[in-house]
Amino acid sequence: MAPPYEATVEDIVRDAKGRLTKGHSGNLAGMPVGTPSLTRAFKKRLKNHPEEEDKIIEAAIKCAILGDMRATELLWNRADGKVAEKHLVEGAMPLVIQFVPAQRLIESKPAEISPVAQLVEGKKEEGV
Repeated sequence: MAPPYEATVEDIVRDAKGRLTKGHSGNLAGMPVGTPSLTRAFKKRLKNHPEEEDKIIEAAIKCAILGDMRATELLWNRADGKVAEKHLVEGAMPLVIQFVPAQRLIESKPAEISPVAQLVEGKKEEGV
């Protein structure tokens, strides 16, 4: 049996504007094509047996009526849409976005990662 194909950065195909071309993924570690999927199997089943869709909905409603909060939440989220979380940030806060390789984060202490971490730790001088 041949070893699995290892994708590399060179396998990412982009157009002149830097966008991924059709049929190519930027997620090299993503799920291989053809991997079994519960979602695909479920959709295929409903496509071949559309009468079962109403039975599933009725079962979820019965569960919710009997007090199953997971069923209630599922129905509410599907009917009204999931409630969006909103967070209010007040005051002047500098926004610092720093992209760091995950391995560096794993191997480093917080103060080694960024100047912001040093500020939080109280190790950076005032006014710098």
